[in-house]
Amino acid sequence: MAGYLLALALAIVPHAVGTIEGPDRVTAGDLAIFTAQSGGVWLVVPPEYDERFKRFELKDGRTILVFASREKLKVWILFVAFSDGQPTIAVHEFVNDAAPEPDPNPGPTPTPDQLTKPYFFLWIEESEERAQQQAAIALDKAVRDALAKDGHKIRIVDKEIVDENGRPPADLQPWIALAKDRGLPRLIIVGANSKYIEMPAPTTLGDYLAILQKLGITVESSGSNWRSVNGRR
Repeated sequence: MAGYLLALALAIVPHAVGTIEGPDRVTAGDLAIFTAQSGGVWLVVPPEYDERFKRFELKDGRTILVFASREKLKVWILFVAFSDGQPTIAVHEFVNDAAPEPDPNPGPTPTPDQLTKPYFFLWIEESEERAQQQAAIALDKAVRDALAKDGHKIRIVDKEIVDENGRPPADLQPWIALAKDRGLPRLIIVGANSKYIEMPAPTTLGDYLAILQKLGITVESSGSNWRSVNGRR
């Protein structure tokens, strides 16, 4: 069935309709979340790249969570849904980028006002225990747009992330060790002066916005592009 759908998708891609919400580009190893409007089948094109993605398709059939390969590549995420025997195909171009990230240096925990901008947000979690609502909070588009506008960066990684040599990336090792020791999921915010604050990852969008407000970051609007499993933001 999957082979048939892939062949069908490749044949119809120029006429694909529908939309997939998700990032266009992430740093290699980071989490990307893609959402479609109805239940269906997810595909990755070219097919030889499919096995390089660590995927979690939730019970509702709408959301796929992806931990990208450490290799830089471009793929197309396809979502195929059928209605009255007719296929609807949504296509989303996605780039897994191998660009380097800052090398933070942990130090004594300061207060938020001691961090200098721009900030580096590091959200460390365990994918098997992730709740859809919390993943959506971490990837809220309005929040990410506000962070990018002010020059801040955010990475969302699994505690088991490894590089091409099978080891945790050197720039993340101390943070992952800290997160495992303090408890997952963990949000770590590092200032440009290498000072940092860390806390349990927020479980609601309101809590996340409150953290950002303490850091002087204002989000114009948020939460309109996602909903949790139970329909509450």
